[in-house]
Amino acid sequence: MLRIRLMRFGKKHQPFYRIVVIPSHRKATGAYIEAIGWYNPLLPKKPKYKLNKKRYDYWIKQGAKPSEAVLKLILPVEEKKKLWPDKPPKKKAKQGDQGADKSQSDQQAEGSQGSNQDNGKSQADDQTSQSAEGQTDQQSEGQESNDSN
Repeated sequence: MLRIRLMRFGKKHQPFYRIVVIPSHRKATGAYIEAIGWYNPLLPKKPKYKLNKKRYDYWIKQGAKPSEAVLKLILPVEEKKKLWPDKPPKKKAKQGDQGADKSQSDQQAEGSQGSNQDNGKSQADDQTSQSAEGQTDQQSEGQESNDSN
C-alpha cells in the first residue's frame, strides 16, 4: 500500500518537509517513489506548502492514502472540522464541592510537611544566629574589659 506523507529534511530547529509517495512499510527516511511537493512550517506567510495537484490526484487514483499530517495541510478548514472536530471543553468541577471532599487528614499532612520543612530551616537559622550572638557577646565582653584598663 502506498502512502503520501511528509519526509523531514533540514537542520536542527529548522524543519523542512517533502511531500512524498512512499510504500507504507518503509521507514520515514527511506527511499521514496516520487516527491510531489514540499512544506516549510517556518515561512512567515502563506503559502507554506506547494503541492503538484495533478500528481497528487494521480497517486490517489492509484490507491495511495494520504497521512493525517498531509490531509491537515491540504484540506480546507471546513473539511478539517468535519474530520477532526474540536474536543468539547472539560467540565469544571464546582470549587465548593471539591474543597469539601478533601479530607482533613490530607490537609493536615500537607500542612505538616510544609511546617517540617520550615522548622528544619528555622532551626538551622536559629543555631547560626545563636552562635553569631555568642560571638558578638564575647566580643562585647572583651571590649568592656579593654575599656576598664
